Amino acid sequence: MKRAAAIVLMVIMMASYVSAVPLLEGAGNFLIQKTAVDPTNRIDEAGMTLLALTSLLDSYPNEAGIKEAIEYHARFLVENQNPDGGWGYYPNSPSDVISTSYALIGLSALSSAIESGKIYLDAFQVKGPVYRGAGFLKSAFNGEAWGYVKDSPTEFYPTVMALWALGVAGYSKDEYPISDALSYLESLNLDSAEEIALRLIAFHSLGYESPLIEGDLELLQKAVLEGSLSTKTLAKVTYALSLYKSGSFELAKALATLESRSLFVNDTYSWSDEMMFYPDTQLTSSYAVLPFFSFRRASNGGTYEILEGVAQEIKAAQLPSGKWTFNATLPKCCGPLEEDVKFTYYAALALMKWYGPDDDSFMRAVDWARGRLETAMGNARLKRRITVEYYYIVKLLIAADSLTQEEKERNVELIKSLQLDNGGWRGMPPGPQPLETAMAVDLLIGLGTPANDSSLVKAKDWLLTISGGGWGVYLTTPTGGYMATKDVFTTSMVIAALAPISTAEELEPHIKWLLDQRADDGGWAFIKEYVRTSDDKLIKLPSRTETTLLSTLGLEKAGIAVDGVTSWMIEKGLAGDMLYQKALALFYLSDKVSKEAPDLSGVTMLLYTGGEVELHYEPIYSNVIPIILGSLARNSNLNIIPEEGFELSGDRPAILVGTFDSLNPVEFNPSIEYSLEGNIVRINGKAYIKDSVVAVIPGSVKGKEVIMILCSKSNYRLVVALFETNLIKYLSGKYEVLTGSDFDRDGVIEISEINEAGKG
Repeated sequence: MKRAAAIVLMVIMMASYVSAVPLLEGAGNFLIQKTAVDPTNRIDEAGMTLLALTSLLDSYPNEAGIKEAIEYHARFLVENQNPDGGWGYYPNSPSDVISTSYALIGLSALSSAIESGKIYLDAFQVKGPVYRGAGFLKSAFNGEAWGYVKDSPTEFYPTVMALWALGVAGYSKDEYPISDALSYLESLNLDSAEEIALRLIAFHSLGYESPLIEGDLELLQKAVLEGSLSTKTLAKVTYALSLYKSGSFELAKALATLESRSLFVNDTYSWSDEMMFYPDTQLTSSYAVLPFFSFRRASNGGTYEILEGVAQEIKAAQLPSGKWTFNATLPKCCGPLEEDVKFTYYAALALMKWYGPDDDSFMRAVDWARGRLETAMGNARLKRRITVEYYYIVKLLIAADSLTQEEKERNVELIKSLQLDNGGWRGMPPGPQPLETAMAVDLLIGLGTPANDSSLVKAKDWLLTISGGGWGVYLTTPTGGYMATKDVFTTSMVIAALAPISTAEELEPHIKWLLDQRADDGGWAFIKEYVRTSDDKLIKLPSRTETTLLSTLGLEKAGIAVDGVTSWMIEKGLAGDMLYQKALALFYLSDKVSKEAPDLSGVTMLLYTGGEVELHYEPIYSNVIPIILGSLARNSNLNIIPEEGFELSGDRPAILVGTFDSLNPVEFNPSIEYSLEGNIVRINGKAYIKDSVVAVIPGSVKGKEVIMILCSKSNYRLVVALFETNLIKYLSGKYEVLTGSDFDRDGVIEISEINEAGKG
């Protein structure tokens, strides 16, 4: 009877609330509705709104709505750029540094999104306005830094905004006038939280590692805890923390505090500044979006869950034939596009590495490749070169160990028959090419050809002879030939092919060339940079997932350890909506990410994504469960199914609230070391007094997420506070152990009264 009464009470509590939309979706709703109903005529608002909306492209459900709003703000900025390349506060007003910086930040973010394929805008190009806007800022440099307008004395605010904008636009910290302005910015002894936050954001946009960063971050963390920041300043401070303190408890508290300042009305979330006459809602809301987006994107927590989602997305995109395609709308009369075969290779191998060789999608891809092998061999024979189609089909069949000895011998014979007299293999432009030669060498080795085979020896000699560092396009002349260009893609492929049959000394100059091409963000582009002939400007190209993957694999095959690639792949490789890019990232990350140790931020992500969630609890918590239900109904997008006891269905994610005595976390998370001795609980070897802490531990059951909240009955107020403050949403790590008390004796534990006792 008690159990039935409790459930009835919970249902009543749940019925009194309407589940909220996810926070970022609601923020996007506000910015889009504001654009439609009351569009801004301020340049700073348009630029920051464009940045915020562009950041939401990956997660916002109304693709048409967000694209329309983005296009509006982009068009507004492009059409109101002044002839000198700058922007004023309003259209047709004189150019100033701050307004120009806001416009440049928004348009540069959009330009990157267009370049990465996240959005397609045919109406106009933004690269020209970005280039002219950056030109205005450089021309407004006064010799030390920037003032508010050209030829005015140096001031902090225009300087920090100009540096942020030039960083987003792709300029380097070492370029003039950026390097000089950074020296000025670093010389300032700042005490304003807003100014410190903006300085950190500018440093980050330029990849500048200042010795001031750690001290600045400590000041920001203290400012958040004091609770006196205006909402707009809090948004800037939280954004700065999200860039540098990903996964930290300090960031979790800042995010929860910022969420508590939001206003939820009709499926929209907005933030207003505490100003007497003008709340600056659009600009404040745009700033507020950035830290929540950064938290969702950059947190290393939840990587397993993200990768599982990517793997499922890849499986869903497989065609009935067993292959994958870049464009499913193309006519099927002419066989697969060569690039489709490469996509199929990486997608199939990624799934095989993630799920194992018995995965049905992998086996279907292998069957498709087997069925295509004879045609691919015929095409290679006809074209007299190692085609992309042939290379990746044979690579896939080698990886699947799906070739008979007779088939291996036939393919070795075919490959050798295509070798030219000088040791290379034909490619485009006509003549021997390093890329096709690398593909041939790689296949021969994969098919079991010994290193001393004459074909391999000739190929190696030719490749090492034609370049002293790096490979690219080779042009044949009547008297010989020369390396016309060098690029990362070809060089990494050649290094990977030659590594098994070459010495470290032979590959050393080529490895050095490839390492020198690494970008500041830790990835690789097709080439790092080039000089634009029209104005002699040094142009840095953005890193790409494919070239970063190939460079890393090539260097690793040559025995060179490459640091930072895992985090790069998580942050950048998994970003965007190009499935091929995600498949490459999964291919790399699948054996780098533990499948046994879930992360809190990945499990608590269900509080954002919504759906059905079971809430299991111990009977002694019956009186607080209605409060938790009400909090979840207000602050998440969940359908909650309450259930007394811990008999989980395994059909949906679950939140478990229990005592240290009744709930064993090892049952749901075998990677956790857990023991209980009287009033002492040990988690991963560290001891805590169980009556003074709450442990939040992630887990899973039958592949579904589980959040375990363990505490003693005397600590129930802290459990309630985790949900009421939304702090539960932003925890990261393998587990969190928290303490908290109602120090001001107002009957509520506030976020400033919750502290971290331990973290895994």
